Amino acid sequence: MTSRTTASTDVFARTVGWMPRRVAVLSVHTSPLEQPGTGDAGGMNVYITQTAKEMARRGIAVEVFTRATSSDQPPVVEMVPGVQVRHVPAGPFEPLDRSELPSQLCAFTAGVLRAEAFHPPGYYDLIHSHYWLSGQVGWLAAERWRVPLVHTAHTLAKVKNAALADGDKPEPRGREIGEQQVVEAADRLVANTAGSPPSWSSSTGPTLPWSAP
Repeated sequence: MTSRTTASTDVFARTVGWMPRRVAVLSVHTSPLEQPGTGDAGGMNVYITQTAKEMARRGIAVEVFTRATSSDQPPVVEMVPGVQVRHVPAGPFEPLDRSELPSQLCAFTAGVLRAEAFHPPGYYDLIHSHYWLSGQVGWLAAERWRVPLVHTAHTLAKVKNAALADGDKPEPRGREIGEQQVVEAADRLVANTAGSPPSWSSSTGPTLPWSAP
């Protein structure tokens, strides 16, 4: 039987310019529907929104999975034609601190897998996870669906901890371990800046610089 890693690597090697039909975008802790500058919403929201819109413009269907923070949120919202945002129940219907979210990754992952189970096999061609929490979910989903996992870290604990100012609280070791696991599991890593690749171990595999024009 072909392994998930081999199968996903073959996808990238099929043809130059291969594009997926449908991408599952994972953003556990923040939704692209939130206003940047409020709560946890910031630059990552803008990045996810713009890349999703660009993929849709190119004919790729995009579904963004994010944690539901209110019982009033509908299960699915169309952000723009070709881009849907799915609110996944995971924990209480309220904002949670990022330090509390690892305890909800199992529930979030179950919701993502449940959504895919309503469709025929092969519904999603690729997973793009954002931030290490989403990468943990993407790692399992990619194994289950036998599709490639593309990961964007946005920030890295090792980098942040290496530049701590006096009095700053370091990122927990659990995050460092979780990030390394995702980096090793991903089929491609997105480097948003020229300085990003050296932050990763040389043993973590290829990077894929990818940005929407």
